[in-house]
Amino acid sequence: MSNEYIANELTLTREQIKYGLIKLGIIIFLVFGWLWWIKVYQNPIRVFWDMFGVSLNTSDVTRHIVESSNGQKVDETVQLELGKTKLAHLTRTVAQGTNIFSTETISTPSVYYTRYTSLHIVNNGKTLNSNSVLNIWSKSALGNSSGAVNDFFSLLGSVPVGFPTTAQRQALLKQIKAKRIFVPDFSKVQHKTISGQRADVYNVTIEPAAYVALMQTYAKDEGLGTLTELEASNYKNASSFEVQFAINPISRRLVQISSTGSNHIETYSAYGQQLHVNLPTKTITTDALQQRLAAIQ
Repeated sequence: MSNEYIANELTLTREQIKYGLIKLGIIIFLVFGWLWWIKVYQNPIRVFWDMFGVSLNTSDVTRHIVESSNGQKVDETVQLELGKTKLAHLTRTVAQGTNIFSTETISTPSVYYTRYTSLHIVNNGKTLNSNSVLNIWSKSALGNSSGAVNDFFSLLGSVPVGFPTTAQRQALLKQIKAKRIFVPDFSKVQHKTISGQRADVYNVTIEPAAYVALMQTYAKDEGLGTLTELEASNYKNASSFEVQFAINPISRRLVQISSTGSNHIETYSAYGQQLHVNLPTKTITTDALQQRLAAIQ
């Protein structure tokens, strides 16, 4: 056997070893990457707390609410823009018995516009003529009514969503954890498909007083006033309540909030889709619109 043949064999063996080690390294990398993805990144505890960071780094989102109680059904869609410009576009349909009405609202932190887009009211078997109130925009200032919570704030939902500064975001996240405002039961996390996407579903207990204090801080950061109407001390003896949070484990986005034991469901979608609406230029006062409503027959 020639020395040249032996040298070629040794070279081949070294090449095989080199490529074998590379393949082994790739396999190890993929295995550990998969384990990290499953055990660490998609860990339900990490997913839950990451959701708040994502929600507080969100400029646009749509919230759909379906609720029924005492024979009344409400179907509502709120489109929110929460960056430098704060704007909300709301459509709502309310049905109670044979009476059904739909409204459209455009709201800023200082003013809101509302109109009836459809109205079906039956009185003593007669359907009232609603033409005088349909598609007439009313305009009203916000924040001037004693004891009334800013209407724009009331559209934001159960979890603080917005685009505060980095420092404000970090302070809010610290407050959320330190004050145990949202207390999840990690032992009973369910995995479901909701609105066509994967979701981890958590049973979450909310502490009212701590929650109100958080939302006061949030409202101040977002320029929505101090919400002095919501005083945390007034809720110190209020009982905690339970809701269910559904969170996409990959995007960390909130998918749905439902109230345990009631017919209230909030579904979140259209993250990052900018809101485009024009403020009405021709309006009447809210009182004038309500007077027209009272006069229909």
